[in-house]
Amino acid sequence: MKSVGLIFRTAEVAVLHFLKGCKILTANNAFHYYYLFGPVPSRRLGRSLGVDPVPFKTCTFNCIYCQIGATTCLTDERMAWVPVADILAELEHFLEHDGVIDAITVGGSGEPTLHEGLGELMDGIIALRARFYADRPAPRICLLTNGSLLYLPEVSAASAKADSVKITFSAANEKIWRELHRHVSTLTYEKALDGLIAFRAEFAGEIRLEVMVVEGVNADSDTMRAIAALTARIHPDKVELNTVVRPPAEMLARPVAAERMEELALLFDPPAEVIGVYKGPALEMSNAAPREDAILALIARHPSTVEDIAGLLGAEPNVVEAALRSLEANKRAFTSIVEGRVYYMAMV
Repeated sequence: MKSVGLIFRTAEVAVLHFLKGCKILTANNAFHYYYLFGPVPSRRLGRSLGVDPVPFKTCTFNCIYCQIGATTCLTDERMAWVPVADILAELEHFLEHDGVIDAITVGGSGEPTLHEGLGELMDGIIALRARFYADRPAPRICLLTNGSLLYLPEVSAASAKADSVKITFSAANEKIWRELHRHVSTLTYEKALDGLIAFRAEFAGEIRLEVMVVEGVNADSDTMRAIAALTARIHPDKVELNTVVRPPAEMLARPVAAERMEELALLFDPPAEVIGVYKGPALEMSNAAPREDAILALIARHPSTVEDIAGLLGAEPNVVEAALRSLEANKRAFTSIVEGRVYYMAMV
């Protein structure tokens, strides 16, 4: 029997209350995961297992473009939001019963560097990787962060334990930074920028900067040239341009046309990469209906089209569409249209 793997993270928060106690199935057992999600296909990382160390939407930012909605806990207070030992226990269980992944990505539904035990968590992940992949290719350890706390030495040191760090950097000044991210008031743009530059000087691993381009905010050529000049000071290994392609927290966050994105990419030296839709290896499709809790777990934290869901869950699109119609009829899901594409989201 082929493992169906881990069916996304559940959390003890209201937005995912319908998933409490959901059993995650592997070939030989069932297990409850609260802090892991995926594995999901990543265009750059391959099959990536997510690790979520903070509660849903606990963040230093309240970005207008965020695809999982408005921040409910806006803070820069670092604390032990969830027990590191519990996260590592779940990861150990997953690696024992599946383990077929290309990356372990610390990120999720908030800002991971808000966890004061991030360094301990990274050390634990490194130790588990060494234990379970001694005789086979090991997954990379990646961190997704908005970079706002990298100015703190303890955050910088913990983040440097990753193999690859992806950092959001989308503003040329404080005004744009505030307009895009609506950050906690104690943070400043200059402090965050200085933290990014200092982190690069200390970190020998891969740094990828993601520039989120929003029409009417930072999509003009002058602003993008200024961002490009600042990225040159940070010296990332890669710059990636992204835009609003899923339902954002605020509808004022508008996408930038593909042609314009390619033009803006050329303002970077070397040219930035315009991020597209994942085009990894095709999954073996099944005519079996995917579990409704698996679909809900996905669309609660990642608004998705029928094609997205089919690809992630390995089901035929017509089967997924029928399941979504049932969820809509029972008022457990709803749709939002962005640029002509229909995205499904979970009712909360």
